[in-house]
Amino acid sequence: MDASQVIDAFGGVVKVANRFGAKRTAVYHWRNNGIPARFWVPILDAAQADGLSSVTREAGMWGPAEASAP
Repeated sequence: MDASQVIDAFGGVVKVANRFGAKRTAVYHWRNNGIPARFWVPILDAAQADGLSSVTREAGMWGPAEASAP
């Protein structure tokens, strides 16, 4: 799971920004830059509370999506 998939699992950029107290533009950039470590624990806690089993600790270093080879 990459950063984009985590953001999508929570309903998109606006919902993630509102829920975790980040600016919308920052969350938008997480798709390309990865999710900052300070948000990992709150995201994992929220995923567990919401029953989002796809958002796991193993995916905890949510980086940007892998660029596909040309």
